[in-house]
Amino acid sequence: ALVLAARGELDEAEACFRAAVRTPGSGHENASWNYANFLIRRKGDRQTAADVLKQGIAANPDSGRLMVGYAEEMILARRPDDALAALNTAREKGANQEQVEVDHAYALQLSGAPPIDCIAAYRTALSLRPRRSANNTATFASGARPAFACGTAACASDRSSSGGVSSA
Repeated sequence: ALVLAARGELDEAEACFRAAVRTPGSGHENASWNYANFLIRRKGDRQTAADVLKQGIAANPDSGRLMVGYAEEMILARRPDDALAALNTAREKGANQEQVEVDHAYALQLSGAPPIDCIAAYRTALSLRPRRSANNTATFASGARPAFACGTAACASDRSSSGGVSSA
């Protein structure tokens, strides 16, 4: 599917991704992750991507990576309560703490939580990796898309260093 997508054969790639996420087994998490990213970057279909992530979580309940991706989609959909619930679960599942805390701070702010709680959450995020967290925080504050969805080479390298794109 990834090769087809790289060649621009998007309909064929999507058919392969759909088949991959229907196939039970340990690769389902990677298939869900890659399909969601494909839908966001190549099709611009965030709603279907969120649905794919949610189905992937149902099939892989221990996947913190899928939960963080889903939470980020909920943040962008302005559904902070859903994002916070997914992030709390992702935290329990051992997801990338740096990303969880940045997303948590932003979702908390989006939810209308008291400023003191938001400031504490941002401080936690900044303490994990000051330079990168500050950049992500500024990205969210500006209303731009988070790293999960940006589709740039820099994001792809961030994603691959944190378990990112895998073969479907």
